[in-house]
Amino acid sequence: MSKDQYIKWEPIQNIPIGLYLKALHHDNEGFRILLKDAESSRILRITFELPLAYRNLDEGSLLMTLAKLRNQGMLTVSAMYLVNNSAWV
Repeated sequence: MSKDQYIKWEPIQNIPIGLYLKALHHDNEGFRILLKDAESSRILRITFELPLAYRNLDEGSLLMTLAKLRNQGMLTVSAMYLVNNSAWV
């Protein structure tokens, strides 16, 4: 297993667990991720003005990685995570 350390990221309080990707934009307004709450019509908009990098992962692989980490007690349930010690960046 890699040295990636997944840390719960909660930029605002009470982020719903059931979010799905509504839109992803990278243009003159910056890099924006729009997430829709599965239980309501609320949309969470996250904007990064100058991202160093970003990548898109196959959700199935990511879910398997997160499940392994949860089973090992290395991860708390959250809708969003930061990754420290990433081999990627």
